[in-house]
Amino acid sequence: MTFPVKWYSSAMEGAPLLSSGVAGAAHTTNPGSLIALLKAVLVTGFGIKSISSLVYSSAAQTITATVAAGHKYLADQIVGISGANESGFNGEFRVLSVTSTTVVMGLDNGTPSAASATGTLSMNIPSLGWAVEFEDAANYKIIFRRTDPLSTPIRLYIDNSAWTSWNINGGYLSKIQMIENPNDINTFTTVYEHRWPCSHNYGSAEWQLIGDSRLFYFVPTYAVNSRRSVYAFGDLISIRPGDNYHCFVTNYSEYPTVGALWGSSWAGAYYDRYNSFIIFSDANHKKLARSHHQLVGSVSMNWKNWPPAMGEGMTFPNPSDNGFYVTKDLIPVFDDLSFRGFLPGIISPFATASAYDTTNMKNLPNIPNKIVRMLLASKPGLASNTYSVDQGIRMIGFDLTGPWR
Repeated sequence: MTFPVKWYSSAMEGAPLLSSGVAGAAHTTNPGSLIALLKAVLVTGFGIKSISSLVYSSAAQTITATVAAGHKYLADQIVGISGANESGFNGEFRVLSVTSTTVVMGLDNGTPSAASATGTLSMNIPSLGWAVEFEDAANYKIIFRRTDPLSTPIRLYIDNSAWTSWNINGGYLSKIQMIENPNDINTFTTVYEHRWPCSHNYGSAEWQLIGDSRLFYFVPTYAVNSRRSVYAFGDLISIRPGDNYHCFVTNYSEYPTVGALWGSSWAGAYYDRYNSFIIFSDANHKKLARSHHQLVGSVSMNWKNWPPAMGEGMTFPNPSDNGFYVTKDLIPVFDDLSFRGFLPGIISPFATASAYDTTNMKNLPNIPNKIVRMLLASKPGLASNTYSVDQGIRMIGFDLTGPWR
């Protein structure tokens, strides 16, 4: 089967990084690193390993792959298997459990026709199935296109070259644009332009990405605080009939040009370089391709819910029952004038439990049969004279099971 939602992490087999280095120090950052990462996840897949044996257990109703050389596949991720001569062994599978040399999977492609597979067997991490529409020879510029026929016509353009001031106050940034009508890598209509981080500089080298055929959430760690922000590109769930422009991006907290910017140093303990993705009723750092009327011009947007932000609303554990609760409903999205639709794939916790960071939680109250990836993300800083006040970190959840639509 093909899974509608896939989760990727820097901890997985063969995963690329934005930069190499240790937390608290400058990293080595190369042009094209963000493009290489996104291309691996969106288009080509990565992390291929040879399988020495592939065995079906009728008693356990599982398939176990042995990777004699060792591996870094993770429980709950999706893997692809190819090369088997027998039916039921090839295709995409969800990993149930792992050891240092084995990967146990469910029977996601039916009951195998034999107890053991034969052939030249391999395992990889499959992509989200997007496409490269155009790219330059140096791999510093690229246009990504969704292949899902239900997608809006908006593309994602990335300039990950060493452009003037791509390194401002220790923070490496790439240019990103929502575009349409591309003729080549340099000829298209710009809908909206901003910036994304393209380095883990001064922070821990770590990232997460969760997506489907029309949208992804990229969650990198960067700057000396080693905190995360959520960078998204793709389509909402629109309620407007005939909506062709419900594509959106979230972006970096500032728009650097030439010269230093107040409070933006990645080497210092500032917080204004993290965006407002996890904040409700806040239109900063969130842009929609067009308003509901579909006339040309990108507009600000925001999502709304009961607490001020994701990961807020009650204490943890909940005093009455020691519980941990999350929203079971889709999060409403508003454009500049109206209620526009819903935010796919986001599960908003009503409390922050730091111990749950980077854990996958299953069968949470009110959302059974779901796997939810819990991550801590930073709230943006509050300006206070010459520094940025820390508003703290909060928890956000991502539905790994889907479908999102």
